[in-house]
Amino acid sequence: MKHISIIFSKELRSYFDSPVAYIYIIIFLLLNGSYFVSNLFLENVASLRLLFEATPWLLLFFGPAITMRLIAEERKSGTYETLNTKPIKIGEIIVGKFFA
Repeated sequence: MKHISIIFSKELRSYFDSPVAYIYIIIFLLLNGSYFVSNLFLENVASLRLLFEATPWLLLFFGPAITMRLIAEERKSGTYETLNTKPIKIGEIIVGKFFA
């Protein structure tokens, strides 16, 4: 569990050091907001039900888009080999990166 929290904090810190995280957040919020506003004006109903129905579908596409670069970045920067030589299980690496 200790390894997972270390990997989680490292990945989260490195992710928010780059502008990529902020770009994904802005795009996600714009898509979600535009969906809500379009339903508000087209149907004249201020219901959050449609928003909560659409959010999982957006996350279905944004989740893999955000996480697909994590292992590739490890290999590109050369830290993947170092990470594999540590006494950390592959499952702990994946879970830590998944939570981040």
